Parts: sequence; C-alpha cells; structure tokens
Amino acid sequence: MERSKFTPQLCQSLVQRLLLILNKRAVIFFTGGQGDPQALIKMVDDTLLLEPPIVISENFNRLADPSFLKRISHRLLSTSEQVEESVAQADLAVIPIFTRSAMAKAALGIADTLVTCGIARALMQGKPVIAIRASDYKSGNYCPNPAYNLLLLEYERTLQGFGVRFVETDSFFPALKHQLYPNVFKVDLEQTQPERLTLTGRLITLADIQNVPYQGEITIATDALVTPLARDYLNERRVSVTRV
Repeated sequence: MERSKFTPQLCQSLVQRLLLILNKRAVIFFTGGQGDPQALIKMVDDTLLLEPPIVISENFNRLADPSFLKRISHRLLSTSEQVEESVAQADLAVIPIFTRSAMAKAALGIADTLVTCGIARALMQGKPVIAIRASDYKSGNYCPNPAYNLLLLEYERTLQGFGVRFVETDSFFPALKHQLYPNVFKVDLEQTQPERLTLTGRLITLADIQNVPYQGEITIATDALVTPLARDYLNERRVSVTRV
C-alpha cells in the first residue's frame, strides 16, 4: 500500500489552515429570549480555540439558569471598556436569539445597555454579525396586526443592511463555520437551504406565506393574485417566487 508523502507544501498548507483557525476571535451577545444558551455557546466554542467572551442583558441574567450563569461567569464582560476592547479584537459578533426589543434598538441606533452598546459598536466597526431570530417572530407569526409585522420586518431589513446575517437555529452552526473559515467550510451552507414551497391557491395572502423562511422559495400559479401585504412580506424576506 502506497503511503502519501508529507511534503513541505502539504505541511505549509496545514500550518496556514491551523493559523487561520487559531487567530479567529468572536464575542457573544445574549439579549434574552427563549432557547438553549448552553448548546448555542458550545457551537461557538467548537469553532474556536479560545472561549469567546460573553455579554448578557439584564433580562437574560434574570431568566437564565443560575448554575449556567455560574459556569460562564469567568467569561462575562461587565464594563463598557471590556466590551469595546473585545469587539475591537473580534472577527465576528454572535447574537443567539435576537429579541424584538434588542433588534428594534439596534436598528434605531439605541445603545443604552452593555449589550446594545456592544452590538452598536460591532455594527459601527463593520464587524460581521450572525443572529438567530427569536422564536416569537422567526416563523413570521409576529402578531395579529399586519402593520406591526411590517415594522419588525423593516427593522430586520435595516439590520441586514448594517451587516447582520439572520439565520434559523438549525443553520446557525454551518453559517458560523462558513463566516469564520470561508475557505475551509463551504458545503454545509448549501445543505441548509430551505425547500421550495408550492402554493396552489389563486389568492396568496400573508397568512399563506408566514412560515416561509428568509430567502426561501415558493411556487405559485401563473394567474395567482398576491395581496399587497403578502407581496411586501416576500420582498422583505427576499423570497424567490416562481410562477408555473
């Protein structure tokens, strides 16, 4: 059996990839909301050599499991100076569960807490930001008032313009790896693309498409009518529409 040769070129390639991973830094912002923070932090830790610092909101501090807070206490940032330094050194900011209130503040440039100040600092410095949509609005079922739903979508659109990438929970890890190491991880993102949804009705309303994910795909009939609210929703979510 022929053995592959460990050439200098191969060695250099491996070292370059190793240094790429060792040099990456991130900072995590917990704004509150529901979810499994321990699992989300593990996803970030698994892609880095060093444990990234964490900034938490008062709401998260109040709702989180005390034992979990104790385990991450050595990583928590407690002053604005610490947050500014960590953001300045970071290659990426991560926001597991971007709550509606935090999203609104970030979109409007409001920085009144350590978390919102840190997020604002990351956006102003042009740092890449990956955020998971909160469970109360990620499916599109924001509230019964369509006008309020459009307001939330506008906040999301504004933040996307600032450089925030919104993902669902199951796409978080692939997106994180791809953002940190684009030359190493390329395939995972392709495997997380949503399936195309086919709608057979002749009238497409907001209620019909509220479960279509961001940058999803739908197929509708050639003569189907799309209501103005549904059209606005599709545009805001950058949904691809095919008529057949």
